[in-house]
Amino acid sequence: MTRTYFSRTARDDSWWAALPAGNVPQAEPDEHQPADPTPSRPHNPAYALLAGLGRAEPRLTLSAADCTSLAPYVAEWLARGASPDQVLATLTAGLPTPSITRPGSSCPG
Repeated sequence: MTRTYFSRTARDDSWWAALPAGNVPQAEPDEHQPADPTPSRPHNPAYALLAGLGRAEPRLTLSAADCTSLAPYVAEWLARGASPDQVLATLTAGLPTPSITRPGSSCPG
């Protein structure tokens, strides 16, 4: 048996480590209220934008490590005057249309 765990919300390493043991709170953050993606990190607008990227485009859901490593680049865009909406539009614009619509239909059998 194999289990796969997935979260659209960026989680820190301790959350993922506790998940298989069942030590994770069952309450999910309210979708209408922005959640702090990593309670142990200070509030960072660039990190928060990247952590929420998966809500705008599910194919761009990032891990906490991805958000941490990419946040300095987004922070630079924000420091140069780009709004969060402009950064979000830039990151999600021009993505290819998914080409697999019915993966089981192309299998021989």
